[in-house]
Amino acid sequence: MKIVTIFFVCCVLAAFRGLAQDTAALSKPGDTITHSYFSGSLGYLSNSVYNGRKDSMSTPYITGVFGYYHASGLFIDGSVSYLAQAGSNRIDLFAIEAGYSFDAGDFDGEIAVNKYFYNSGSTNVSSAVTGSLSVSGGYDFTYIRKK
Repeated sequence: MKIVTIFFVCCVLAAFRGLAQDTAALSKPGDTITHSYFSGSLGYLSNSVYNGRKDSMSTPYITGVFGYYHASGLFIDGSVSYLAQAGSNRIDLFAIEAGYSFDAGDFDGEIAVNKYFYNSGSTNVSSAVTGSLSVSGGYDFTYIRKK
């Protein structure tokens, strides 16, 4: 019953999450945010899968994320994951992410570095991973875009 109550509270909080991003300022596709803002969210993950490998035991996480996004494209996020499992109620993971996001006309991309801090008693399938580097990019083919 305690898990159901925690899940319900998280769902309600997630529905009312606060974003300081002014979406009214974005008038058409391709416009970018030209000011800095904070962002926060709350989520629930019922079980973790890493490289196609699923945990043998269910590891339900309630995760809170808070981040700051600067107008220059630099950003930093921090997250805390609470393991909401019977008999194991604890904070199981802290994570921090920093990176740079850019938009250059029809091309956009992002580079980010993540550092994970798992509880020493964690049974999560990805608890041996201590960090990661990600790079992504995309191109908007304007002749495909519907007008």
